Amino acid sequence: MSSGFLNISFNNLENKEAVNSITYRNKPFINSELFLTTIESGKLLTLGKDVKTVYQLKISRKNINYNFLPGDTIAILPKNNEDEVKELLLKLNCQADSLKCYELKIINNTTKKNPAIPKHIPIKGTLYSTFINNIDIRTPPKKLFLKQLIQYTKDKNEKELLEKICSPSGSKEYLKLITTHTSLLSLFKAFPSCIPPIELILEYSLPLQPRYYSIASSPLDESVISIIFYVLQHENGLKGVCTGWLEKIITENNIKQSQIPFYFRKSSDFRFDVLPNPSILIATGTGIAPFFAFLQHKKLSKNDEINNYVLDGTLEKIYSAFSRESSEKVYIQYRIMEHGKEILDLLLNKDATIYVCGDATTTVKSVKETIIHCLINNKNMDKTQAEETLANLIKDKKYLVDSWM
Repeated sequence: MSSGFLNISFNNLENKEAVNSITYRNKPFINSELFLTTIESGKLLTLGKDVKTVYQLKISRKNINYNFLPGDTIAILPKNNEDEVKELLLKLNCQADSLKCYELKIINNTTKKNPAIPKHIPIKGTLYSTFINNIDIRTPPKKLFLKQLIQYTKDKNEKELLEKICSPSGSKEYLKLITTHTSLLSLFKAFPSCIPPIELILEYSLPLQPRYYSIASSPLDESVISIIFYVLQHENGLKGVCTGWLEKIITENNIKQSQIPFYFRKSSDFRFDVLPNPSILIATGTGIAPFFAFLQHKKLSKNDEINNYVLDGTLEKIYSAFSRESSEKVYIQYRIMEHGKEILDLLLNKDATIYVCGDATTTVKSVKETIIHCLINNKNMDKTQAEETLANLIKDKKYLVDSWM
């Protein structure tokens, strides 16, 4: 069954000839050179139970020659968790070779059509470095990969389960597998008798993708670029690859010793209107990040508290909605409906622009539905008319969205 086409060889020499692994990293939507910068500070912004752990991270702009604008996004190239990588390499019987210099080549007599070393994997390097920097070890496995693992699974029951999962009738079992085992390590823990050659893992590996963060500071602040992020916590106890990595740097006092590789992402239409027209800013959680950049850009300020922008006149009004801090939950939709007439007057009569920033499946969707609801209730429109009105606002770039999944 094997269609392997890679050959790996090791030597005991230091990895002097290895190309920098960052050059092999996948960099979609890149709009600048790749920068490597230091961290200036990291600060915890939230406290209390049942509250997401949110940090503000400031990275140095020294030697960052790029003219960005409020609303822009940076892409950070994260590293995988060191303990997770070490345990994975141990499970694959590669620990002894993990720090040796390897070299990858295509097998001469391979039957695979147009074989090529995956672009995200250095031709020379160490397994430890490659698994830390280049390989996605958290994406659920594809059936094609699982099918290749069958031949390397010694236990009869485990082998039969893999065969069932890979069969046309195994959709239910496959769905259960990818929802329960969301990483390579958990997969091989579930099938301990399966020990494939490391070449197979490399052949079927996916690139470790960058993570995108809205800039939360003005380009007029020439010293730092600020981002705000919450630490993603999965049900299986694992933390997000990038947010867990950044949190570890902050909490273990490794700020001065650490460097962050990043680039600027291609710009979207999420641009702050510098003209004196009204603006309506709607966000939940860390979706507020680009609005700090907008407001700081309007009046450069070092204050961290958004209420200070009201006090100095930069921001005219602020309406907060707290859905976690009391028994009487208030959601962002309630505030929009409560002030629906005022919002629509600004939007339809005073050339305002509305900015919405948040999760695409929750915040962005619910805000859109609420605006349509306000149009129906306050402007005597039917649903079709309300949807067309909003569609025109989107077309005219008076309703702008910055979202993530």
